[in-house]
Amino acid sequence: MLLIPAAGGCFELSVDDELIYSKLQTGKFPDEDALIRAIEQRRARGLN
Repeated sequence: MLLIPAAGGCFELSVDDELIYSKLQTGKFPDEDALIRAIEQRRARGLN
């Protein structure tokens, strides 16, 4: 698989139907570390 950067488009990340990140809302592509932290936080909430 090859990812080719382009202008526009959408990138949304959901965990268990909860939106974690939306490029459409922020207007920018997320930092990989920020995505990992957001996923870990969401998973931790789901375990409680």
